[in-house]
Amino acid sequence: MKIQKMKIPAILGALLLAGTLSAGAQMNSDSLYKEPYRPQYHFSPEKGWIGDPSGFMYYQGKYHMYW
Repeated sequence: MKIQKMKIPAILGALLLAGTLSAGAQMNSDSLYKEPYRPQYHFSPEKGWIGDPSGFMYYQGKYHMYW
């Protein structure tokens, strides 16, 4: 009887975890750059934080950033 009571929360927890993992995997890179306030440059990470750049340089018509 005690084993049956433990199985239900374990199964529900596994389903919840699987649902959240699959929802995060469904985002594709095209949808990321359609956000209205997201910078449209190569240095905007998909998620998380990349820190502050420590150097900028303009060379041969392109801007470069260093971390």
